[in-house]
Formats: sequence, structure tokens, C-alpha cells
Amino acid sequence: MGGILLPNTKISGAAANPGIPLANSPSGGLFETDQSGVGIALDSNSFFELDAQSFRLGYKPITAYNLQQVAGSPFATATYPVYSDLSPDGAFLYVTHQGLNNDVSAYAVNSTNGTLTEIAGSPFAVGTTPYNVKVTPDGNFLIVANNGSHNISVFSRDLVTGALTPVAGSPFNTTAYPHALAVTPDNKHVLVTHDGAGGVDVYTLNSISGALALVANYATGNGPYSVAISASGNFAYVANSLSNSVSVFSINAITGVLTPIVGSPFATGINPYCVALSPDDLYAYVVNKTDNTISVFAIDSITGALTVISGSPYATGASPYFVVVSPDGNMVYAVNQGSANMSAFLRNITTGTLAPIAGSPFATGNSPFSVHVSPDSAHVFVNNENGASISVFQTSTEPTFNLISILFDKFGGLAGGMNINGRLQVLGQDLLTIIKSQSLYAALTGLITQPFSAKTLTLDHAAGGLIGTPTADNAIAGAVGEYIESIVLLAAAVNLATGVTANVTSINLTDGDWDIEGVISFHGDGTTNINDVKVGTNNASAAFGGVGTYQSDYLTIVVAAGIDATYIAPKHRFSLAAPATVYLVALAHFTISTCTAYGKISARRVR
Repeated sequence: MGGILLPNTKISGAAANPGIPLANSPSGGLFETDQSGVGIALDSNSFFELDAQSFRLGYKPITAYNLQQVAGSPFATATYPVYSDLSPDGAFLYVTHQGLNNDVSAYAVNSTNGTLTEIAGSPFAVGTTPYNVKVTPDGNFLIVANNGSHNISVFSRDLVTGALTPVAGSPFNTTAYPHALAVTPDNKHVLVTHDGAGGVDVYTLNSISGALALVANYATGNGPYSVAISASGNFAYVANSLSNSVSVFSINAITGVLTPIVGSPFATGINPYCVALSPDDLYAYVVNKTDNTISVFAIDSITGALTVISGSPYATGASPYFVVVSPDGNMVYAVNQGSANMSAFLRNITTGTLAPIAGSPFATGNSPFSVHVSPDSAHVFVNNENGASISVFQTSTEPTFNLISILFDKFGGLAGGMNINGRLQVLGQDLLTIIKSQSLYAALTGLITQPFSAKTLTLDHAAGGLIGTPTADNAIAGAVGEYIESIVLLAAAVNLATGVTANVTSINLTDGDWDIEGVISFHGDGTTNINDVKVGTNNASAAFGGVGTYQSDYLTIVVAAGIDATYIAPKHRFSLAAPATVYLVALAHFTISTCTAYGKISARRVR
């Protein structure tokens, strides 16, 4: 088994029979296309990974999963560890402790062996009886639901050390007994459920300050102990433990407003305590505490509706309380409070069905409360509520095989390497690793990539250049097309003083060329006389920039009740040599009453 790429050399084979196959995967690998290029073929056991500094194509079996506790597990922690969450990079684990402690502990996670080390400054104080905890998808903030004190703690998070600092205004008041949390994938909204009579609050999350502002409260069933948001951000799922159902809402991506979908709520087993979604948004998994089962539902990708699949429900241990799907989609884990163990299931990614793996269920500490999985799916963390400990398991499979492994320098420095089955030949020379400073990435002429995951990249500009994505996603940070925005709704509008320039909101931008525009609405109490307004964008706080960065209107207007005056801040190019903050600024001269301003600023990286 091996592969060598030579300049101007073609690879034989076809999509179903590649010229360079993946190990144990005859239908996956590299093949010659009918355009004399190189195609990438993947089958069910193949994987493709691309991040900021590396590219990997290989084979990862999913049939030989097993679990074993890592050395030192279970790890002692403060009393009553209930919920936890991992940072997006998997480097830190945050655990809430209810009862006597009322704090959140922070642990550094060893990515190799899964061991935990409490960081300096931990634990961090929160409100009384903290329950759910969530790190925002961008990793910048940590949010804790304080059930006993009826408020929400928000911390800014040091991305390097994992340390927490309360944001201004924290904790934020909420309605009674906040329990479960979820953050939309775009980091703009936070959903919070409440015990007892139920309901879910929606808050806007300020991307700069971390402040929360209530949008509205929406009715659910009774006992909403869990909420999950789809990876697309289009739907929210709430498990209503006391109503034996799951409520499903569509989410307005701009306002955060929730709307129950047709057919909601959907019936489950008895006492559904937790709902989890598969990474592809195609299946929902609900643990039923009284039934000792997991209900599995297929999700309609258009409407969000739930339909029970054939074979559901699946048996668990006694009193399952929490369920999670591994980020790679291959496993489902459910902790069983009544039997002090964890059920582990291999998940069929096509049908959603479950099969217990060998050795399941696996012993944990006393009264396991929740379970979380590392982003690479290699480690599983279980909070043992009455055991005052955290059990850590390591998953193992057959060794992962990389057909192609490339490390590159995204900043353009003289670093980078490429391996194919551990060997690469460039210009007739066999080398284990090719360094940019040695080979200057010798061109493999005639090679182009072919369509993959609904995206096409062609290096032949005569044939059309770089093709855009047809999918509903965003360009990565630093890439052309990167989009950043900040929105302030009427509920959080900025109070204006007549004749005084004020910041409505702002965004933080890295160096580069950005096209920035904004929109501002002026709001009075129905008797406000506005004589003139001015709106614009500027990288100086509370000040207007030069010509082309603002718009003025000197026409006297009377703001009628419920009708706001809206103005556009013109699009303008900001060429930044260093990271900077750009502000959305407003000015109004008015009499008689009050005036506030709200709106949106957005930026698109153009090169």
C-alpha cells in the first residue's frame, strides 16, 4: 500500500475503484477524473478533515469501539457536580456544583490521555444552585443557569488559560428557576428553560460585552429540563419531562423569535429528561427516565418535525438522565442515575438506529448526572453527582490510517509538509517530509480538485476561476468573504442626548480590507420632535469619519407612536493595518421628549 505523486503524473482508477485506495477501503481514495485531474472518493468508513493548518484524508473504522477509564479516573471534584461543558477546542472542561459550593470548576484537559488538572483561580463563584453551563460556540463566553437565585452568570473566557472573568452586569435576572441552556451556532442568541410550569426565554448575546438582553418568553410543556439547537441554527428542541413530550420551535436567525412548528409538541416516553441531536441534524435522541429507554426520532430537515423510527425505543440502565451524540456521529452515550453506569451505543449514521457496544453499560461513580464528549470524540466525561467525581473514559478503535496528511502555514511562512502513506516523491526524490523552504512546493501540474461536499475548487482560471460555495455556511476567519455583524434590538436601544454623538454597537475586526455598512432606527415616545439626524461608521469611538462614511438628514420629523425613523449608514471601505474596533454611531437633535437608537453594523472581508 502506498502512493507517489509525480509532476505531470496521472492516477488511474475511478470513483468506485481508486488508483490510490484508502487502507481497508477499496472504494475510497484518489482516482483520475475524466478532466485529467485528481478526484477524491470517500465511502462510509473514510474521513476528510480540514482546519486552519492541516488537511487529512484517510480511513477510520467505526466497528471496534470500546471504552476504558483513563489513569486516575474518577477524578475528585467538589460536591454535587451536575452539568459540564467543553471549550470548542476541547482544551478545558467546566463543571457546575450545586448545593454548598455554588461555583463552577475549570479543568485543563490533556488531549492525549484525557486527564484533568484544575486551572489557577478555579473554582469561580456563581449564583445559588447552578445547573446547566455552556461555552459559546466561538469560545469567548461561558454562561451558567443559576436555578436557586433565578439569574444567569456570564463570564468572558481566556482562550489560552481557560480562566473566567464576570462580564459587566452579570448575573442577569431571569424568570424563576432557570435550568437548561443552549446557544445558537452564530453566538447571537441564548435559550434558557425553566423548571415547574415551564417556558423558554430567548436572549440576545452581545458579541463584544457578553451582556444578555431578553427577547421574549415562549410556552413549552411542563418540566423543560433540556434544550438542544440544531447545527443549522434553524430549530430548537425542548424535552418536557412532566408533559412526556418534546416541543419544537423554528428560530428566526435575526431576531431570535421562536415559533412552534406544526405538530409540536411530539409525544415521547415517560419523563423525557434530555434531548440530543445528531451532528447532521437528521435524528433526535431522548432519554425517558421512568421508562429506562431512549426514544429515537427522524427529523424532517425542512420542517423540523419528529417521527419515531422503527426499533425505537432502546433499553438503557435505570433512570437515564442525560444523553449525548458524539461529535463524529458514531456513538450515543446515556448516563443512568439509578444504576450508576453509562450505556454506550454504536449509531448507524444512515438509519439512526442504536446497537449496544461490547461491555455496555460501563460503571461510573455514584449517581451520574450528565455526560459530555470531546470534540475529537476520543474522550467521554461523566459527572457523578453524589460521588463528587468526574469519570473519564477513552474510546479506542482500530488505528486511524491517513492516506494524505498535509501541514501548511496559513500565514505564508516557510513551513509546511505533505505525506502520502508516509512517503512523498517530488522531482524524483523520495522524502519523508517536504519542507517549503527546500522544495518551494514543487508544482504538481495538471492536478485539479473535483467537486467535494457541494464545493468545487478549480485552479484553471480560464475555466472560470474559484467557484463559490452553494451551501448556507460562512467563510472561515481570515478568508475572503468572512462576515461579521452586531445587532442591537429595540429592547436594548441606546439612550441619546440631543446633539451628542453616541455608539449604538461595534464589531472587532482583524487587519485587512473590509466593506462596512450599517442601519440605525431612531425611536421616540410618540411626541418626540427630531430636527436632524446623522448615522455612520467609524473606527474612532463616538465620532463621525470622513465623507462617504455617514448620512445626514436635516428634515424635521415627529416620531409617531410605534413608528421609528430608519437611516442607512453608507457602505465604506476600511483598510486596516492592525486589528481595530469599528463603531456604528448616531446623532440626533430632538426636543420635547426622549430618543433612543438601535440597529445593525456588518462587515465583509473583500480581500
